[in-house]
Amino acid sequence: MNETCILMPLYNDWAAAAKLIEKIDAVVADWNDAVTVIIVDDGSQEAPDAIDGLADTCAHIQKLAVLELVCNQGHQRAIAIGLVYAYQQGRFDRVFVMDSDGEDPPAELADLRTASRERPDAIITADRASRSEGALFKFCYRCYKFLFGLLTGAHIRFGNFCAIPAHQLARLVYYPALWNSLSGCIKKSNIPKHGIPSHRGLRYVGPSKMNFAALVLHGLSAISVYWDVLLVRLVAGLAILWLITGAWLAVIVPSGLASGGAFWGLGLWLAISVLLGVAILFLLHHLNSRANVAFVPAWHTPPYIRQVRELKNRSKTTSTSAPSSDPSRLS
Repeated sequence: MNETCILMPLYNDWAAAAKLIEKIDAVVADWNDAVTVIIVDDGSQEAPDAIDGLADTCAHIQKLAVLELVCNQGHQRAIAIGLVYAYQQGRFDRVFVMDSDGEDPPAELADLRTASRERPDAIITADRASRSEGALFKFCYRCYKFLFGLLTGAHIRFGNFCAIPAHQLARLVYYPALWNSLSGCIKKSNIPKHGIPSHRGLRYVGPSKMNFAALVLHGLSAISVYWDVLLVRLVAGLAILWLITGAWLAVIVPSGLASGGAFWGLGLWLAISVLLGVAILFLLHHLNSRANVAFVPAWHTPPYIRQVRELKNRSKTTSTSAPSSDPSRLS
């Protein structure tokens, strides 16, 4: 029997998570898998009363666990910590990542599972075929995708909803970029990936917990994964502008050095020269920083776990201590 893990980050969204878990229980009824659902409690301030009793009512989920973090880390870091914990268990054949509010439709877990079994070496991503948000959000999302492509040279159509095979998870948790963005890390990594169409659902309970600032940071975090590529593209773009402006000055200056066009052209050329120099220094600094010890999620995230509360079918809640952060355990 395959061991399957479904991982979901959560912050004060217990009511939605309870409804989602009940729907997941119905979806996995015919899977013939040992299914574990892990809720990563990202420092919630609200009591998890809504999930009390789910261990008894969910007949097909073998195990429920709440991974309590020591403090709020943010959506992406909560996912990274949860993935490291799932990897350290060493028993899951596949890990699904999804939001806990219902916007990732639980029915699509079956589609991800089917695609993952057909392509066992690939991470299966849920590519957004449609969205449920309003017109303003959709417009901002299109702007974000354009900006992402402009700055990174890549195109991204998926978020956190995905299925990760165990042998690829063992690679993913060692990418420092996982700490900032799961989707950005998957996109930039050399890990095989395959996308299937996904339709964004509606939240089960209440408004989103993510405000505008958090959404902007979420998008920029994915772009930050491509920091080295961004710097190279910036240097190349400024170098082209520098050459074009310099060639233009070489043509107009001999014909009229005192003209207004030449004056402003020279000022523009000097400004581009300064920006180009700064961009080159940033790029050199980034390349030099590669010699420093990187933040590796597999090594550094376990201390962020306060405790693991395991809720098993027809059993009382038990607590286990957080896993050791000793890197030797991961070898």
